[in-house]
Amino acid sequence: MTVHRHGFNDTVVTSTSLAARQELRIPFTLSVASENTVVDVQADAAGVNTENAIISDEKSNIQITQLPLNNCATTTSL
Repeated sequence: MTVHRHGFNDTVVTSTSLAARQELRIPFTLSVASENTVVDVQADAAGVNTENAIISDEKSNIQITQLPLNNCATTTSL
């Protein structure tokens, strides 16, 4: 008997006999078929200095004023 499923290697089960009105369970294992998949990833790494790993970024005055205050009350002096 040959067991086949798409994406798996075929498995051949031998030495099996079945009598009339007999229930038979045959364990088998399917191994994943090998596939060659090529993934091409492209991206730009703008702002990364490869000499010393410094990341450059610029923020405007509006962006700075909209940063969260880490739950500090603005009316309380520390």
